[in-house]
Amino acid sequence: MNRRIWKAGGVIIGGLILAVCAFGLLYSGFIESPGVPIPGLTVIDRPSAERAYRRLPASASTQVRESAAARLVETAPAYPQSWEAVSYAERMRYGAMTPAAALALDHAYAVSLFDPPTAVWRIGYALDNWPAIPTGLRRDVLAESGIVMADPALRPSLLARLRTVKSPEGRLAAAMMLIAP
Repeated sequence: MNRRIWKAGGVIIGGLILAVCAFGLLYSGFIESPGVPIPGLTVIDRPSAERAYRRLPASASTQVRESAAARLVETAPAYPQSWEAVSYAERMRYGAMTPAAALALDHAYAVSLFDPPTAVWRIGYALDNWPAIPTGLRRDVLAESGIVMADPALRPSLLARLRTVKSPEGRLAAAMMLIAP
């Protein structure tokens, strides 16, 4: 009899623990507003962090954008988009490419030299901030641009983006990309 009570108690406690975990996943994935976590309750996973970042309006505050980008890096440090989000949030905060923003962009390139979903954006972003980009990172951007130019699906998008580069130094680099083999 005593053994049955222990087994039943173990099953009940295990079920309660699983229920709390399931609630935490549901909360962080579908209920929680970006930047408003409940300490100790939030369970962060990559899909919920990506959804939270994608749901950010263009008018989101820099604090909310940085928090969402930090969640991306925490859950998916091996995805270049996570580091790109950190770089962009840092750039938005200070209005210019800071060393920290350049370092985050460099991490994105270290994770993946060629990232098809964001390659055109990433090249354009780097060109718009070209004076603040370190030499090694510039080489990575040029290497990725060569890969994109050889890709028939991405080439038209990159050509259109190269025409909109804002930085004079970046426009010069864009012109070099156009004439490079």
